[in-house]
Amino acid sequence: MTDPAPEPDATFLTERQVEILSLRHEGLTQRAIAERLETTVPNISSIERAARDNVERARRTVDLAAHLETDHWVEAATGSHLRDLVEAIYTAGDEAGVKVTFSDPELAAYLHVHLSDHLDGRRLTAPVALGITADGGVVTQLLD
Repeated sequence: MTDPAPEPDATFLTERQVEILSLRHEGLTQRAIAERLETTVPNISSIERAARDNVERARRTVDLAAHLETDHWVEAATGSHLRDLVEAIYTAGDEAGVKVTFSDPELAAYLHVHLSDHLDGRRLTAPVALGITADGGVVTQLLD
């Protein structure tokens, strides 16, 4: 059994945006959705784009909240290997008395996904800061 989805009015999405994103997730084209909902493809495209923008803003809001709640940071230089980042996070967590909630493989996968634009293979192409939240979560931030 899966968790029920929140009601749209408890999110940053309208009911119509949720409906269109759900239909797109089912594999329907914008044209098929437009026909089903008796509207135009440009209208569906506009609603879908606004929905995806809202989702991205919500993600950034969650990321910002996590950053604001992060007291423990580790900096990683360009060229650092992914396994060294994992080790640095565990070490920082131990020093701070915070249990990192990821297993070793989960943390490596999380970092790989969140830093994918800044990795060449398993090495950083830009410096990053890695934060550990009070509840053991991990956040990433590109350093300028």
